[in-house]
Amino acid sequence: MMALAVNPGDPDNVFAMGYYNSANRLYFTEDGGTTWNERTMTGFQGTAYDIVVHPDSPNRIAAATSTGLFATADGGVTWTRVTTAFNGAWCVQTMQDSGDLLTGTNANGAWIWEDWAGTPQQMGTGMTNTRVNLFIQAPEACFVYAGTQGNSVWRSYYGTAVDETAEAVLNQTGFTLCSNPITTGAAAFIIPESQAARIQIFDLSGRQVIEHTPETAAQQTTVDVSSLPSGAYIARFTSDTQTSVTRMVITR
Repeated sequence: MMALAVNPGDPDNVFAMGYYNSANRLYFTEDGGTTWNERTMTGFQGTAYDIVVHPDSPNRIAAATSTGLFATADGGVTWTRVTTAFNGAWCVQTMQDSGDLLTGTNANGAWIWEDWAGTPQQMGTGMTNTRVNLFIQAPEACFVYAGTQGNSVWRSYYGTAVDETAEAVLNQTGFTLCSNPITTGAAAFIIPESQAARIQIFDLSGRQVIEHTPETAAQQTTVDVSSLPSGAYIARFTSDTQTSVTRMVITR
């Protein structure tokens, strides 16, 4: 066996994947390992290095393979390649707070697949041409750490390419979203009273998509986000006295 994954909602439901007798094999148990059954797969390519089960849907499984990132929505019967942006994946892991999928590639750094839908995005450009071997999450500080092959350890805020310090992450005093997720075209923030402040919104790739200047000494402000598609974003508040960040989600 090359990879194991446990269903987060049922510890007795375990999947095991490997290569035997010139074919990829997927086995599963629903009784904690007492009995195992093989599931015939179609569409799966490459050698499996790591697999993970979706936190809310046990029929959805993602696999890091020697040819890329593959996923199934029917418990492992039918597999499709998620993206052709990279040719090999080494590890996969779900974000503990959001369920988004982190993928460590063989030579293209780290990627995030938001809500296991759409197209994965690369987590910045700093790890280009780098193999990511593993991820470790520090949920209390909202950081993800990536261990690489010969290129040290890298840190990401919420699995994004947004660069934040621990001080900014932990200092959320007075900066909060009135509603999250956001289902309209406006994001309302409670903010610290300040003489000079701005709010920046970044997508997961680290690109600034909105900059907003609150009125002087305002304690609440509304940012127009009607131009942004549904998805996860990072909001950063900067004033003359503090910097704070928070994650925001838009759903429409």
